[in-house]
Amino acid sequence: MVVQRASDLLEPNDFLIRLGGDEFVVLVDEGQSQDNLESLIKRLIGSLSMPVTFGSINIGIGISLGAVTFNTAQDDLEAVLRKADIALY
Repeated sequence: MVVQRASDLLEPNDFLIRLGGDEFVVLVDEGQSQDNLESLIKRLIGSLSMPVTFGSINIGIGISLGAVTFNTAQDDLEAVLRKADIALY
């Protein structure tokens, strides 16, 4: 349910990648403006922070989010993930 919520907010050229457990990476088109990125982050936090309902049981969830921008000519994926992990904490 959480993955579907996040996926519903992404553009066709964006990617949602599960690293493992409860860790995910969202890769967005490098042409996104700063305003669009900030809007996406706010929408992700809002949507993913809502409780998940299973039958009559509501489960509260929370998220931590680290956001970075990168230059594909200068940063490799490992460096970007490291920067995102630092931003998360």
